[in-house]
Amino acid sequence: MKAGTDVSLSARVLAYNDLQDSRMSGRILVRSSTTDPQPNNNSAPFNVSLLESPAHASLSTVVTTDRNPIPEGATSTVFASVHNAGSDAAPNVMIRLLAYDGHGSYPLTELFGDGWNCNNITATCTRAELAAGETTTITFRFVAPSQSTTISVSSRVAAEKITDPNRFDNFGATSQSVGNPSNYERVLLPITVAQTPGAFGSKWHSDLWMKIDSDAAIEIAPINFFCVIGLCPPPYIPLGKAFRAGTGLLHETQPGEPQGSLMYFKNGQTSRVTFNLRIQDSSRASETWGTEIPVIRENQFRIGTTALINIPLDSHFRQMLRVYDPDARLGASIVARIFDNDGAMPLVEIPLQFQVRDPNNFVTTALLPFRPGCVQLELSSIPEVRGHEGIRIELQPLTPQLRYWVFVSITNNETQHVTTITPQ
Repeated sequence: MKAGTDVSLSARVLAYNDLQDSRMSGRILVRSSTTDPQPNNNSAPFNVSLLESPAHASLSTVVTTDRNPIPEGATSTVFASVHNAGSDAAPNVMIRLLAYDGHGSYPLTELFGDGWNCNNITATCTRAELAAGETTTITFRFVAPSQSTTISVSSRVAAEKITDPNRFDNFGATSQSVGNPSNYERVLLPITVAQTPGAFGSKWHSDLWMKIDSDAAIEIAPINFFCVIGLCPPPYIPLGKAFRAGTGLLHETQPGEPQGSLMYFKNGQTSRVTFNLRIQDSSRASETWGTEIPVIRENQFRIGTTALINIPLDSHFRQMLRVYDPDARLGASIVARIFDNDGAMPLVEIPLQFQVRDPNNFVTTALLPFRPGCVQLELSSIPEVRGHEGIRIELQPLTPQLRYWVFVSITNNETQHVTTITPQ
């Protein structure tokens, strides 16, 4: 722009569609790459009075992903639905789409919809009219990055010369997670409790210790951060020495949740970690150090039939069968066949369905389960086993390809000492 010249510009701005704002305000800014001796006059405000349009159209948009998560480098397919609840048709409708993470936006490789004129470069679609009561869907695609991330996907719809009773549903948003479950190894911590009341006045808690043999920090998930006065320090994770995995790493089971916790590491890193998980009755802490509970790694999960043998049924003890599904599949089930120790025919067959936390799949960008599926069965409550000194239990999955782990805890009613019977 030459010195001493004037230039006039015009801009077309789509005003708010609702009656909650009677004015629309904004500001025009001008910038250049040169030094301006008087920068204070480089902007000018504007105010526009808004009048109610005789046409009333209630527009809304919702965004959904075709699948979630998707692997790194895969193509994401997203659907943006647009609805006009009326009472009038909406003329000159426009929708703008955006896929964005903390590093920038993603170009759309495809953008289309019946009755829409779409431009994937500008990530917008327009149509002459959307009739009252009509719903239409726009499909767009973009390529995910080659590393794990979470992408925010959104749509915004507007139309000319209408009054919209609610402009806040003119915006739709969702998240597209990018991560591959096969990149992670999971570890099952079967009992994670904090001062949980039990039978005969007992009060149980879990104590998890870890040691990481690595020269550099390794990724562990999930890690919870707790803010104190605005600060969120990470949990203490030293290398090469034993440490208690306290707040942030040990995720105690809350009331109503399935028992146990899952911890995730990148492939190959679990072998660098040593675990020690114990449960203890704190009301009798002076009498016992507690009982070590097995920590189960990815290659230890069972497939097919598993037997637990020589389970005593003495009335001075409580016997609890505990079965875990590390994949936390909704509706997964397994059958427990209970035999006398040397019996050939089962005394009883009991189908068991795993309890699954809801919501559950939100660990890492691969959306892995936070809690395992879990089902428990108190053996002394089964009428068919009464009068038997000892039993064996054979478990067989009813759900195809079910991975699981199982053990029986036997607790002394007087001392609260716990013995575990595991598949060997």
